[in-house]
Amino acid sequence: MDAAGYRDANKLAALFEPIDLAYIFTSPKKRAFDTAKIIAGRKDMEPLTNEGLLPWDIGDFGGKEKNDENVQEIQRYICDPTIPVPDGEALDRFRGRIHPLVLDAVRMAEHIGKPVMIVGHSSVIHEASSLIVGDHMACKVKPGGVVAIYAEGGFLHACPIFKQDESSTTQNTLGMQPHGTTIS
Repeated sequence: MDAAGYRDANKLAALFEPIDLAYIFTSPKKRAFDTAKIIAGRKDMEPLTNEGLLPWDIGDFGGKEKNDENVQEIQRYICDPTIPVPDGEALDRFRGRIHPLVLDAVRMAEHIGKPVMIVGHSSVIHEASSLIVGDHMACKVKPGGVVAIYAEGGFLHACPIFKQDESSTTQNTLGMQPHGTTIS
């Protein structure tokens, strides 16, 4: 983890320090795992690694510049989510991994009465937003950001509650959904 990642993880750890979490689930990827470990360390917890929380495997597009040509090409696999990305996975398969994990975390939080945290990747946040809100961009956050998913009035809701460099979100916002799931 680079210095910026370490700083982001410690900001999140401080933000979540007063919140009693039931579990912290994390992707096994290094940055997500290291972030979860830092947050969990302040809470005397151990993060639980889950392979299902790996980001969407965009195969040959991984690491490529986000220019118009590449964005247009990946759009083809978004428009037809049954087609696997070359050397990657189909969007439908990714969704099949993420949807149950997000919904299980929400159910756990509701049952236990404490928030459950998922430390994941932008593709996980996009998909959770799509699942809950119907728009994959509705809960977009910068790296180190947090999205809350919570039940209210019999419906699930999702919203960004912490975006780096935005001072409008406070710890009080986190406390408003005591039985929610957070995804960072």
